[in-house]
Amino acid sequence: MNFYSLYPLTRHNFYYIHHLACRDVHKPPTASLLDLLPPWPWYILWMEAIGLVVMCLILYLPFAVKDWRAKARAT
Repeated sequence: MNFYSLYPLTRHNFYYIHHLACRDVHKPPTASLLDLLPPWPWYILWMEAIGLVVMCLILYLPFAVKDWRAKARAT
């Protein structure tokens, strides 16, 4: 099931991907981090890239902490 099939049921704009697909859905009217990204549809690709980088950093964090602790014990 994708988000496009959920929209008619929930009327929620998951990940703000319905910007131009549906007339009544748009970015939030207040200032947000989405304002720093390019316009639709390019901001969807940027959000994917940012999410991938953040996920890789989160997954690497336990190994980095282990290395830092091992280095601190060695000195």
